[in-house]
Amino acid sequence: MKTCVTLMTKRTLLSTLLVAGSLYGGYVVADEKNFGVQTPSVNEFVDALAQPPQPQLRFRGIKRISAAVESTPEPVAVQPEVSSVSMQLQFEFDSSRLTQSSKESLDNLSAALITDELQKFRFAIAGYTDASGSDYYNQTLSERRAASVKNYLVYRHSIDESRLDVVGLGEKDLLDASNPNSEINRRVAIRNLGAIAVAAVSE
Repeated sequence: MKTCVTLMTKRTLLSTLLVAGSLYGGYVVADEKNFGVQTPSVNEFVDALAQPPQPQLRFRGIKRISAAVESTPEPVAVQPEVSSVSMQLQFEFDSSRLTQSSKESLDNLSAALITDELQKFRFAIAGYTDASGSDYYNQTLSERRAASVKNYLVYRHSIDESRLDVVGLGEKDLLDASNPNSEINRRVAIRNLGAIAVAAVSE
C-alpha cells in the first residue's frame, strides 16, 4: 500500500513539474521580489511586474574565424527571465480561504493589473508551501491556494481569467532553503509571462 501511495505521489509531482514548465513557457524565474507579510501598494506591484520576459544571451565555446582574426565567443540564446513578486498571503488554518489582510493585498494587485503598464500582460499565479507535511499534501494545498487567489481576482475584481494561469509548486524553490519549515516559504508568487497574444483578424 505504501509503495502504491509513493508511486502516486511521484506521478503527481512529475505531472506538476511538466505543467509548471509549460506554464512558464521555458522561462527562467529571475530573483523574485518578496514583500513578506507587507501589503504592497499598487505602484509597488506595477514597478515589480512591468518588465516582460527578457531574452538572455550566453556565450558557448570559441568560434575561430581565421588565423588572422581574433577568436570570438559564439552567442547562444537561452531561456528568458521573467519578473516575479511574491507575498506571504495569509489563509485560514489548513485551508485555501483568504483572510482579510490577504484580500487587501489582492485588491491592490487587481488595481495594478488594469493599469496601462500591466493590462497588456499575462501572469502566472504560483502557490508554494513550506516543507512540513507530505509532498502530496503540500502539492494539493499549494494548488488550491493559487486557485483561490485567481478566483478572488476574477470574481471580486473582474480580471480577465484568460490573463491568469495557476500552478501549485508545493515545497519547490524554497526562499529559505536552510530553514525549510520557515513561514517565508509559504507564499504566492505572481510572474509576468509576457504580452497577451492577439489573434489575427481576417478581413
